[in-house]
Amino acid sequence: MKAERNRTMKDETVTLDGCDYINCNLVRCVLKYSGGNFAWHNSIATDCTVQFHDSAERTIDCLRFFGFLSEIPQKHVAIPQNPVHE
Repeated sequence: MKAERNRTMKDETVTLDGCDYINCNLVRCVLKYSGGNFAWHNSIATDCTVQFHDSAERTIDCLRFFGFLSEIPQKHVAIPQNPVHE
């Protein structure tokens, strides 16, 4: 898996799939997620949104269909200030 280390990214579209984010700071970015593996270590996302594509989008559609995700009305959502994923 590709690694991004000690980077600050601002106002970019960032693909999560296939990457290990280590000590990164993402500001006002669009995080594109298609359902692949990624890692998030000691990184921060501020004022970012997530766009779900491909299998990630289909998973959300399936969960919404069966009533498990009534809280996410669209496939482009804001994320919490400091998500925790180790």
